Amino acid sequence: MKKTFLTMCCTAALLMGTSTSWAQEADMPPPPPPHHPEHVIDAPRPHIPPHELRRHKGPKFDKEFRKEMSERFADKLGLTDEQKEQAEKLREANRKKMEPLMKQADELRQQMDEIRAQNMDDFEKILTSEQKEKLDEMKAKREAKMKKKMEKRAEKWKKEAKRDEKR
Repeated sequence: MKKTFLTMCCTAALLMGTSTSWAQEADMPPPPPPHHPEHVIDAPRPHIPPHELRRHKGPKFDKEFRKEMSERFADKLGLTDEQKEQAEKLREANRKKMEPLMKQADELRQQMDEIRAQNMDDFEKILTSEQKEKLDEMKAKREAKMKKKMEKRAEKWKKEAKRDEKR
């Protein structure tokens, strides 16, 4: 009799606990969306590393790269020849509109770099010789770390390019 009563009490306590937790889960707000959507992570990467894309390689590089990317894009969408021509006209018109803005951006970037360099020079003037040595060490460590990181990225891109070539 005591065992049966004790078993029933434990079972009742368990059932009450689970129903309470279910009720609490229903009141909980939905979890936040993932930081990186799957389509961004799984998106195919170009064969050229991003840091190489940002460097200006001249008009020949730009034209070849734009042509290759637009062909891939058109193939994926299944564009007709007429649509491809219209798209190219639109791109060219927008490129002409953006050209003066890109020149302004380059000039601003140059000015910002000059201000940063001047700021660092002024900052170094207020440091003692020991602090300057420490700063140089910090810069060297950071540079080595960045170099290692870029080498790692380059290796990763090479592997991805080889994998993509096999497809």
